[in-house]
Amino acid sequence: ARDVAAVLGWRLEDSDLFGTPGPLPWLIGVPQPLAAHPRWGPYLQARAELIGHYATMVSDQATLTAEPPRWAIPVRDDPGLWRDLAVWRAANDIPDADLTPAGAPLAASRERNHQHHLEECVDRLAGPRVALPASTLELLDQREPGLAGDPFWPVLAQRLSVAAHRSHDVHQLLVTALEQGRLPDERPAAALWFRLAGQLRLVSAEVDADIRLRPDWTDHLVRLLPDRVGHRVLTSPDWPELVAAVADSATHTGLPAPDLLDQAVALVDLGDPAAGGLPADAVPAILSIRLYELAAPTPASDEPEPQRGRVLHGGLRLRTAPRAAPACRPRRCWPGGRPP
Repeated sequence: ARDVAAVLGWRLEDSDLFGTPGPLPWLIGVPQPLAAHPRWGPYLQARAELIGHYATMVSDQATLTAEPPRWAIPVRDDPGLWRDLAVWRAANDIPDADLTPAGAPLAASRERNHQHHLEECVDRLAGPRVALPASTLELLDQREPGLAGDPFWPVLAQRLSVAAHRSHDVHQLLVTALEQGRLPDERPAAALWFRLAGQLRLVSAEVDADIRLRPDWTDHLVRLLPDRVGHRVLTSPDWPELVAAVADSATHTGLPAPDLLDQAVALVDLGDPAAGGLPADAVPAILSIRLYELAAPTPASDEPEPQRGRVLHGGLRLRTAPRAAPACRPRRCWPGGRPP
């Protein structure tokens, strides 16, 4: 073996030296010779107790949230497993953006054995995850290698895998979506979902009705919206499309996302629906349209643009008032003057 120390450590793990359990399920205890050492014994014991203390804090606080984090939704009916996963994720620094409950698979080790145990517990409770077809992963890796860096990628991957499992032609849908042009550098996975949402909206509603995508400008948008609208927007199936619209519009105009949201919200009637205001469920889709209109090219004619209408969800018609000078000037235009 090239790494003699690693081989020796692997063999020693099952020896009687480590008969006592460690502070975490996948850690070994302090060897008896070290535990009996007058100097290192008390130090290592104190370190083990400190690790156990912090693990208890994480475990106790994990299930106290008003709503479970996105990764915990499959196990929210088992608080014990939820707390075990929280400790595991904290100890291994697994980001919240990774929606796999136990994180990415580790190399063969004691940690991997415990991770596999957690994965089995999750599968028994919520069912095994469906893997994306290899051809789909190869296509995305060749055409858009930056997708995996988007925090929305785990959500998109789960939707695509479930759609493929339900006999949707995901490969062809992706080919068609990618042929519409390059995805933006910022939030490419959310932008790709914007192109796929029309065909896979029912899949997204069944897989994850509560979406935990939170860009930096989320709090700013919530402050702009009435209380009755803010939560509905953040949990709407149209939320990823709004995130993509903000990213695209910011890229094309060069304006900060908060400034674009200020303009878009000002163009939407957020009053009481009984008095003619927009229903809360329609707000994200209409904000997306307003954002793309802000980034659209200005008509060449000096005459005001005539009023027109667009039919949205449930037959709702959006009227677009004539615009004066544009509030922002894009750096480039949508092909054909309209967003994909």
